[in-house]
Amino acid sequence: MHDLMRGAALHLAAKSGGSEGEQRWLPLWVHSADTCGVALYLLKEWLPVSVRKAICRNMTEEQLISAGACAAILHDLGKASALFQTRIAAGNLGLREKLRAAGLQALSDDDASFFRNPAACLSHAATGEILLLRAGCELTFAEIIGAHHGQPWEEGRRLFLEEGLDIFSQDMRSIAIWGRKEIGPAWRETQRECLRWMLKSVNIPDIKTLPAVSQTTAMLLTGLVIMADWIASNETYFPLIPLNQNDPGDLDERLEQALKELNLPPPWQPTGEQDLCRLAQAQFGFSPNAVQRAMADAARESITPGLMILEAPMGLGKTEAALLTADVLAERGVGGIFFGLPTQATANAIFDRVTQWGKCQSGANQISIRLAHGMADLNERYCSLMKGERTSQVEEDGDKQERLVVHEWFRGSKQALLAGFVVGTVDQVLMASLRQKHLMLRHLGLSGKTVIIDECHAYDAYMNQYLERTLAWLGSYRTPVLMLSATLPAAQRRAFVNAYLGRTSRKDRERSRNEEWSHNQAYPVLTWTDGQEVQQTALRYDGIRRDVKIERMIHGDTLEDQADAVSRLLKEKLAEGGCAAVVLNTVHRAQCIARRLQEDFGDENVILLHSRFVMPDRLRLEQELLDRMGKSSDAKKRHRIIAVGTQVIEQSLDFDADVMISDLCPMDLLLQRIGRLHRHAFRDARRPEGLHHPVCHILCAGNNEIEKGAEAVYGAYLLMRTRMLLPQMISLPDDIAFLVNAVYDEEVPLPEVPEDYEKAREKDLVKRKKLENEAGSFRIHDPGKNFSSLLSDGIPPDEDTGRAQVRAGEQSFEVLLLTHLASGEFAPLPWLRKGERWSSEQCPTPEDARAILAQRISLPIGLLRKLGWERLREMLALPEPWRLSPWLRHAHLLVLDENLTAVLDDIILTYRMDTGLEYKKRGEAS
Repeated sequence: MHDLMRGAALHLAAKSGGSEGEQRWLPLWVHSADTCGVALYLLKEWLPVSVRKAICRNMTEEQLISAGACAAILHDLGKASALFQTRIAAGNLGLREKLRAAGLQALSDDDASFFRNPAACLSHAATGEILLLRAGCELTFAEIIGAHHGQPWEEGRRLFLEEGLDIFSQDMRSIAIWGRKEIGPAWRETQRECLRWMLKSVNIPDIKTLPAVSQTTAMLLTGLVIMADWIASNETYFPLIPLNQNDPGDLDERLEQALKELNLPPPWQPTGEQDLCRLAQAQFGFSPNAVQRAMADAARESITPGLMILEAPMGLGKTEAALLTADVLAERGVGGIFFGLPTQATANAIFDRVTQWGKCQSGANQISIRLAHGMADLNERYCSLMKGERTSQVEEDGDKQERLVVHEWFRGSKQALLAGFVVGTVDQVLMASLRQKHLMLRHLGLSGKTVIIDECHAYDAYMNQYLERTLAWLGSYRTPVLMLSATLPAAQRRAFVNAYLGRTSRKDRERSRNEEWSHNQAYPVLTWTDGQEVQQTALRYDGIRRDVKIERMIHGDTLEDQADAVSRLLKEKLAEGGCAAVVLNTVHRAQCIARRLQEDFGDENVILLHSRFVMPDRLRLEQELLDRMGKSSDAKKRHRIIAVGTQVIEQSLDFDADVMISDLCPMDLLLQRIGRLHRHAFRDARRPEGLHHPVCHILCAGNNEIEKGAEAVYGAYLLMRTRMLLPQMISLPDDIAFLVNAVYDEEVPLPEVPEDYEKAREKDLVKRKKLENEAGSFRIHDPGKNFSSLLSDGIPPDEDTGRAQVRAGEQSFEVLLLTHLASGEFAPLPWLRKGERWSSEQCPTPEDARAILAQRISLPIGLLRKLGWERLREMLALPEPWRLSPWLRHAHLLVLDENLTAVLDDIILTYRMDTGLEYKKRGEAS
């Protein structure tokens, strides 16, 4: 291939490395060819058919292949500049000699020093974009080259074009003052030679002949170029060559060997089974119910599948409905799934189910799988899959090739969504509309999948701004999205559909309000888009029906009085056995009431679950809850067992309570809690006499005041409406849609207006508007606008900050919870990882760091408010050697004494195996 290139361009470097004894390099033309080869492989073999179709709405398949190859080979054109070559040759006499022998003058030491200031020069990506624009390249295609390091470049391009500066020499003194100095015509001719060679290599006669590129196409092509560049830059696959060589040998063989070593699993190939009954039997071991069948049939019969919203009762099998539908959509060329959940705990639970489902896929090829959240490396099942060097097996099965693999290349946070099957927190979807570097990789990963968003009712006004913007982008790619909820307000259903279909004008939104699908209260119900059409059908429900009695439980003013009332009621209800769930709105309330119940019923009969446990303890408690109160539990296991928890037990945990006590919370969440009451149709002696009919007791203050903790979490407005509209009997599932919409629709009148209702309503409105406005701080614009302005208003500095940006409220402060030994070493909590010790004088190994990270926990928000971020950072700093660990360097350390207690100023923190982390002021009663 280098025969097409002549002269000095052959001696330009793309990369350098090696030791002082053996310096190595990679010529620019070689790296360009490597990247082009990888891009063609990705386009032809790896990219799902659905993504190719999305791009080819604006061009033919042949034009796509040509444009992708051209973008890949041109991506580093900007390295053909005096600035880049001077930088890469700094300290490398061999590279400087190559430039001199080729007749190319490097920048002077003075100029090179000046240009090390990032504010005073262009990146090679931006330089490449300018060179292409000067050669007559179409604007958006040139912007792909400028964005291949993860961020489109706008301001400099605009100013350069306005000033009419000649960038072929790239010898400006400063963007600010536009000074210039001629080095000579050699650089200009070398740049032209590079451009001619690159175009000839991919059979492009003239850069002006490339087709116009839309913004959505540019987003996906940029993601593809970034991916190809990262692979081609990996020296394991594409090694550097000795400095005295100019050619690595046969480039086709080099590419073939690299791709063999990389071994990327191809897109998911579905089973091909057309009969839904046989498909469900093979994957789940049962025939589909009416709801599952209806969803899969709608996807199969749609001409252009798009957004599907399934609103159906808890425990009906919405997860299986989504996976069955995803299999049907894979027949259309969709290459994988993304399953998004509200929390890490719910993601972990679904990961197990997706893994089991994935192993039942009968296609010929392997599928890469990824658990994508901040504590994925602490998930035991996922960790068991990561053993091995490049890929990891799910399980042994004789000589049969393993179906699921954890591929090394997808383990980076920015590559996670490129794997075939991905389970993660919903943040991964929300961040697709967050201004963030390398955003294009996230879009490339999501665009080729069926995106499943579970519990889509569980997000506030702030998060919904990001979710709706992401839906707009996924709609522009025609990416199938399946949204699942048991309690979705009709107004939110309408907002999701409008966002996906790009109905952004006020006229469009008003028109949709008058369409039947947007306010229909049938239940269960399926709403879906087919192209620009919206369809909807009420579904037959053949699951459990039950009438739940609601009893208001009037309690005293103090938390102690409430704990007494709860204990008295449960002694009465569980006298003959059975089990109960007590769901509270705050961790503090849950801990206090659980402590009283432990005194009365015994520690072994009370299971406390909330967010202030380290992950190993939380997983242990969740498993104990499922064993004692799950679908397979018996009367003996359930005998006088009480689960006390916060919001963490109101969704995605499949347990069954004989009786329930709950704090007042918004109607949709209350119904989620009630969904754990008589959840399964037990037809034996598992329910004792007196507990055969479901009753939910609502804790209420005698003076009708809103409990302060609940108000802090949910606001008084929704709590007032829920309290006033809550009936004495709820028929499940028939009443779900009516009750949810009654609370969230302000036009539904209240039987009587509570005191301070208008004040609460106004406060709620102001808060929602504030959240919606704040969400715009780092949100990308709608599809269809200028590509280069995508990230131009600033981006969060890192992945963790970005993840926090898409969730409203105060950011959590995570600490590593360790104990301090008399030897001066640190240790995990006494009942976890017994015998392990870590010195504060040594940097932990990667294996030790993962073990230490298993002790992560978030400090209470109240503690943050009392002490402040800066004070906490100061008090909880890591030992200096630990900051050298890439795993731990941003962490903070909370050290407990032998009594598992720590003191921060006048705050005492205590951790217990059965109650988690508690805190109080010194001298304050527990």
